[in-house]
Amino acid sequence: MQSSTLAKPQVSQQINRLPIKVVFVLKSLQDAGSPDIKGIRDYCQEQILHVECREYDSYQHRHDRDHIERLPALHIYVNNNYERTFYPNGRPYQIIEETVFQYKRKVEERLARKGGFKRFVGKLLERIQKLGHRKTRMEKYEEEQRRRSQSFRDRLPSMADWN
Repeated sequence: MQSSTLAKPQVSQQINRLPIKVVFVLKSLQDAGSPDIKGIRDYCQEQILHVECREYDSYQHRHDRDHIERLPALHIYVNNNYERTFYPNGRPYQIIEETVFQYKRKVEERLARKGGFKRFVGKLLERIQKLGHRKTRMEKYEEEQRRRSQSFRDRLPSMADWN
């Protein structure tokens, strides 16, 4: 019998290839067949999340040692980075949904910032074009040299005057 905290929410849309992994940490792998674990595992597979089951091992997995208070437990990893630990008798479906939502929001913000920067650069280039081309110091120097040489030539007597 499942409690109301384990009620499975309706899946509104499929999430494709998210780098989120849910790791079930169990006392023994035989516990993977329990109804609570099976329901959460099925939900993760519906959401196309990576699912892994393994036994508790505090020597090889430091997150087991640092974060688990009781078994069975679940770890969530996003981009292979530890995110949080929770338990099947809590609110696992909501925690998984929150993690997916937070990941999607971060991706959208990153894309918005990238697009915002491109818009900023585009507007900056438009302003520069509206102002017209400003001469660099080298261009100003070369122009001054041409002007001086032209005025020197103007002061020279013409070839007709030499005869």
